[in-house]
Amino acid sequence: MKFRMIAVPVLALGVLAAGCNDNEEVEGDEDTQAEQSQQSASSQTAKLPNKVFHSDKENQNLTESDMKKSIKTYLDTDEKINRVINPYLDKLDEEEDHDKKEEKAFKKAEDLLDENDENFENYIENNQVPEGYQKYSNKISEYISSAHEYEEDVLDMYEKYSDGETPSKADLDKLHEKDDIVNGREQEKIEKFLDEKGIETINFQK
Repeated sequence: MKFRMIAVPVLALGVLAAGCNDNEEVEGDEDTQAEQSQQSASSQTAKLPNKVFHSDKENQNLTESDMKKSIKTYLDTDEKINRVINPYLDKLDEEEDHDKKEEKAFKKAEDLLDENDENFENYIENNQVPEGYQKYSNKISEYISSAHEYEEDVLDMYEKYSDGETPSKADLDKLHEKDDIVNGREQEKIEKFLDEKGIETINFQK
């Protein structure tokens, strides 16, 4: 999941930029443009996964193998769902209308993201995570779910202030509540952990 900013009318003056300035992409950069084109192509052919992360395990001592597979499944599922969501957000950026089919697909994708997040959070809370995985299993869960919450908050503000009204300080403050959780530095820490543990995922791809 590469954290993205959503261009919201009125808010585009820069009030949102600090929300993830460590991950902000530079417009006009050739590498960035090529990357965006590749991501766009992937999104156009993306389909929602048939299932999200799920485990019936409870009050068990998880093995390192369990954790590696679980983290990979959770992150891969998150990325697959986001590739379906991206075209919807692209149209929102461009202030294009969505048809009912797109709205329905977006709602289903959002529900799957929530289910994926909740299932993984319950999994690591209700079982004994092996040594060396406690800190980062929680960090991964918090980072991904917080990024989703941030995106939902931005979409709510888009609807609330799309008529040009100036956003309230309370709403702007709410957007920045997760700045310490979702940023480029924290993502780099997670990526380093994944590399050290040999966990390969399609998430966080450059």
